[in-house]
Amino acid sequence: MTPINPYQPPRESSVPSPVGALPVRASGVVTAEDALSALAAVGKWRPWRTPLLVLPVMLLAGVAWSLNPRGGWFGPAMMVVAGLVLLSAPFRAKGKFVKGWNARPEHAHPIVWTFSDEGLFIESMNSKHLHSWSAFVFARVTPDKLILAQHGGQMFNFIPRRCFNTDADWHTVCQLIASKLPGG
Repeated sequence: MTPINPYQPPRESSVPSPVGALPVRASGVVTAEDALSALAAVGKWRPWRTPLLVLPVMLLAGVAWSLNPRGGWFGPAMMVVAGLVLLSAPFRAKGKFVKGWNARPEHAHPIVWTFSDEGLFIESMNSKHLHSWSAFVFARVTPDKLILAQHGGQMFNFIPRRCFNTDADWHTVCQLIASKLPGG
């Protein structure tokens, strides 16, 4: 280990090889719903957090205002309107995300992911990239998707399970991920 590059990939001899045959190819179109569920799985999509924190404070302020003999009904009415706006914020955020996702023409074309011992090769309409396994810091495997986080935790590659041809391909990739990355 050197101070410049503290990460040293594991030696190939210490990594068990996956059971299935490599390389494995998966292909398909990724939808906005896939993206939102992947973001939620890694904790990057939490649209309800702010409304759930602000709403109790607003309700307490509305009750305090209504208990004031000179407060009138205008304050509590404005609190109700503000509460409704806050509660609709997550739905508006989702609609804005879906609209922005669908507005990009490259999201309507299929992506091809090829998993091998060397890394993950991603082919899209606009680009082709080979990411070595050392480019990812962790993986999260859920029953319906595979999520690979790149350094910094701000960029993710996610592959829906439906994009794999067979369950054997899915299990082979899950075993490969488990042998190459933490959290797999």
